[in-house]
Amino acid sequence: MLEARNFCIYTDHKPITYAFTTNRSQCSPRQFRYLDYISQFTTDLKYIPGKDNIVADALSRVEEIVTINYDALARDQAQDPELQALLTKNTALQLKQIAENQLYCDFSTKSPRPYITPAYRKRVFETIHQLSHPSGPTTAKMVAQRFVWPGVRRDCKTWAKECVDCQRNKVNRHTNAPFTTFPVPSERFAHVHLDIIGPLPYSNGFRYCLTAIDRFTRWPDGYPLADITAETCASAFITNWVSRHGCPQTVTTDGGLQFQSQLFQSITNLIGAEHRPTTSYHPQCNGIVERLHRQLKAAIICHNNPQWTETLPLVLLGIRAAWKKDLQASAAELVYGEPLRLPGQFFSTSLDQNLNPADYTARLRNHIAALTPTPASNHNSKTFYLPNDIHTAQFVFLRRGPAKRSLESPYTGPYKVLKRNTKTFSLDIKGKEVTVTIDRIKPAYLTKENREYDTTIRPPMTALPLHTNHDATPPEKKTRSGRLVKFPDYYRP
Repeated sequence: MLEARNFCIYTDHKPITYAFTTNRSQCSPRQFRYLDYISQFTTDLKYIPGKDNIVADALSRVEEIVTINYDALARDQAQDPELQALLTKNTALQLKQIAENQLYCDFSTKSPRPYITPAYRKRVFETIHQLSHPSGPTTAKMVAQRFVWPGVRRDCKTWAKECVDCQRNKVNRHTNAPFTTFPVPSERFAHVHLDIIGPLPYSNGFRYCLTAIDRFTRWPDGYPLADITAETCASAFITNWVSRHGCPQTVTTDGGLQFQSQLFQSITNLIGAEHRPTTSYHPQCNGIVERLHRQLKAAIICHNNPQWTETLPLVLLGIRAAWKKDLQASAAELVYGEPLRLPGQFFSTSLDQNLNPADYTARLRNHIAALTPTPASNHNSKTFYLPNDIHTAQFVFLRRGPAKRSLESPYTGPYKVLKRNTKTFSLDIKGKEVTVTIDRIKPAYLTKENREYDTTIRPPMTALPLHTNHDATPPEKKTRSGRLVKFPDYYRP
C-alpha cells in the first residue's frame, strides 16, 4: 500500500520531525537504522499534538462498552405515543414510574423491567447480544428478562439472524447439494480428466505425476514429471495422451496455476478442446481422477518400492485390465475390444485363422460403435442439505478452504450474487467475478446498513502531493521501485 506513493507521516513525537534536517553525527547506530527504514518510504514528518492524534490513538484503545442513558430514555418515554397507548389499555404489563428519574418500568415479573422506546431497542439488543453472540432464542430470552417492549422476542430473533459477526463466524450446518451428472461423452477419448499427484519421493529425478483418465472407457494413464510448470504439464499431455489417443473434445482440470496459464489455454484452443476448470476446494468436480489417485497410490505402496517410477507402468497395466462392475468390462476391452494378456497367463485365445482381416475390422468397428457410455456410479453416502433461501439470496457468505488458521472466521463476506445455477454461484469479490461451488456458501441475512459490505469496487488509491513543513534536502537516490529516498550520511557511498 505504501510502495511508490507520496505521503506524510503525522506523529506526536516532535524531536523526530527534525531528524532529516539536522546533523545526524550524534545519532546512535540504532537511530540510524530506524531513520534509514523510515526514509525508504518518506522523509516528510509532521508534528501533531497527542490530544489531536485521535486516529492512531484509537487503534490502541479498548472498545467502548455500549451503555444506556436511562435519563435520556425517560425523556424519550414521555414523548413516545406507543407507551402512552399502552398506559391507557388493559394489558398484562404493570407499567409504573420510578420516582427517581420518572422511568416507566414493568413490575409484572420478579424484577422490574424498563420499557424501551423504539430509538433505544437496537442498542439494548446489542448490549446483551455482543457479549457472547448467543442464538436468537437465547438472546430474546435474556433481553425479555431485563427489558420490555411490544414484540421484544420477535425483534431480538430478527436482529440476531441479521448479525453479520454471527453469520461469518458460526457454522450451523454446511451446504451439501445433491450431485449432478456429467454429460455422457458420445465417443471414446472425447472427454479426458487431468490432475497432478505430488510432491512424491524423488525417483529417477521425478517428483510429480500427471494423471489422465478417459471418461468413456475409464482408460488411465500417468506420466512422471520433474516439475509442474505449465510448460512441463502441457508437453507431457501433448506428447503422451494426444499423440496416442487423439485430440479430445473436453479437458477437465482443477484450478491449478499450470492449468490456468495462458500456455495451457492456448494448447487446448489449438487442439480444439473445451477446457473446463473446476471450482476451488471442491475435488468432487474432478472425482473420477481423484478416485484414480486413491487406487494408484495404494497399489504403488503395496509394491514397497521407493522407486515409484519403476512400479507405475505395472500398476497402470493392472488397473487397465481390471474388470469394472459399472462398465461390466475392463478399460482395455473398451479400447482394444479384447482383454490384455497379463504376466503369468498360461492359455491365450486365438482368432480364427480363416477370418478375413477386412471382415474382422468391420465387425470390430460395428461392435465398438454399438457400445453405449456408462455413467459413473455414485458412492456418496452423505445426506444432502440446502438452506431454504440459497436460491433467492442476493448476498451470501463464502466458506474458507480447509487450511484455516486457529481463531480465524470460517466464512468471509458477505458478497453479492451475480449469477447462479444448480451447482455454482458467481460472486462479486472485491470487484472481480469469482465462480464458487454451492457447497461453500450460505445465504446472508443483512440489514440495509450492511448490504454494501464488500460488494462495491474500491477505487484505487491516488498519489498525494508531497507537502513539507521544513527545508529538506532533495532526495538523491532512486530505489528499484522508482522511489526517491534520502539515506543517512553513514549509508551513502
